[in-house]
Amino acid sequence: MTETPIMRTTLSGAMRRNLRIDSLPSDRQIAEKDCRQCIKRRIKCDRTLPHCHKCEIRQIPCSGFPRIHLRWNQGVASRGHFRGKVVPVPKSGGSPLASKSSRLKLSIAGLAAAHLAATVSEESQSSFFLQMNHSLRTETVKDLSHGLRIELDPYQAIPNTDRSSESEILEMLASALVLCYSEMHIPSSMDWGLHLRACRAMIERYYLLSRSKSLDDSLSNFLVKEVADLETFGNLAGTYDTNSTAIDRNLKLALHSNLWTFTALIDEISTAERLNCRWTGTTHSVGDPDMNGWHDKLDAAYDRATEMVTSLPDCEVAQDVFRLVIDSHYYATLLYCYQCLTLPGEHEQRKQEFCDVLWHTIQSVTERSSAAFIHDLFFPLFIVGTQCVHDPQRQALVEAVFLRTMYATGFWCNQTALQMLRFYWQHSDKTIDENWVRFARRNAATIGPFVIF
Repeated sequence: MTETPIMRTTLSGAMRRNLRIDSLPSDRQIAEKDCRQCIKRRIKCDRTLPHCHKCEIRQIPCSGFPRIHLRWNQGVASRGHFRGKVVPVPKSGGSPLASKSSRLKLSIAGLAAAHLAATVSEESQSSFFLQMNHSLRTETVKDLSHGLRIELDPYQAIPNTDRSSESEILEMLASALVLCYSEMHIPSSMDWGLHLRACRAMIERYYLLSRSKSLDDSLSNFLVKEVADLETFGNLAGTYDTNSTAIDRNLKLALHSNLWTFTALIDEISTAERLNCRWTGTTHSVGDPDMNGWHDKLDAAYDRATEMVTSLPDCEVAQDVFRLVIDSHYYATLLYCYQCLTLPGEHEQRKQEFCDVLWHTIQSVTERSSAAFIHDLFFPLFIVGTQCVHDPQRQALVEAVFLRTMYATGFWCNQTALQMLRFYWQHSDKTIDENWVRFARRNAATIGPFVIF
């Protein structure tokens, strides 16, 4: 049978369409995943960079290979507004910082183990993950301590030329921050404070090396903001002094650079309360503060926070619950402002009204959201608890929600805040004009440090 040009063309096309991957050069550059077109056509991709041969021989524009493929799956974040929801998460790969750092990988693995230890129901599994966390934490601390000794060596006046000292500091800062998060999942552990102090030392070192008064990249901004958040909610009673160094001022700037400015306002209110006490030399605040000005600041923070609602998935229930979470933080911050900046006995009716609205909002969130947003309620819950010193029934309800939220999220560091509330309920002298902030400061040696996270 004589081969015709049409048959020859048909055979050549068939051979090209049935390209054998093992016939391609073995030293070619290969992508980690299939290209989008081959995935869409449900055929095996040869993954040749920059464009796969199977797309080329079919004269199909190859859409290329994304660095990180995203899939819709259950979120695995231990905190954040999408916890437990269906969100896009990395299927493979990770951030460049984590991929290059063994100590950061160890600390992240330790955090995962700590979170599982705090949330699994079976005691044997919890014990297993707790032991795993302890082992990973030990290795991370050893590696981190070694890196810090090298970085802080007084005889190393000039950083090594084969590495960037600033990037090394950021990597160590991220590792220490993850260690801090891990300890917050361990019941009765107070080591989060130790790791938080290490974070401060590394931020100071970072600013010293960069010789910059501001942060110019998203990674350093995020890490510094996280440290600032922890310091704000770990020092509500003002048991240690802040705002005295350049690093403290930079931490405050990081708080204000975020859309969620309630935390920045809480820090500003705490600072104003301590200054008032320092000026008067008593435990009382300066009378007749400009509360209208604070109302304006809170309204601005509320408007800014509501801009975040549109970033949620197009789900009416999730957006409605998130608005309730914003409402709860608005009223909690407002009530905290009146507690700190007005004299005991003043505006008591208004404080109680704020507390009632806040408690109703918290109940609305807990009734409509089992896990997705419940972790955002610790600060509002705590503020309600500080206002119900004369209401044993509400105290019991606040304690029950506190415990249920800790069991659901694994954030056992909040147990220190609950212990502070219990101590305040039991030992507060109703005859003394003293709010919970001064009470906690006066009894700091007995209460010890506490954090709301």
